[in-house]
Amino acid sequence: MKESKPYDAVAEVRKHRKMVGIIHWNNPELFRAKLKAAREKYHERLLASNIES
Repeated sequence: MKESKPYDAVAEVRKHRKMVGIIHWNNPELFRAKLKAAREKYHERLLASNIES
């Protein structure tokens, strides 16, 4: 097993999660808008997959 990794994916994800959490904590309207967009996108994909089935 290697002692040192050239790229630590887990650390990178933690860094981004922390940054995004701070952005959303300071701006709840932005957070709600992003949740609404994600919900609509998921709903569209779900409907498309049901139509194809």
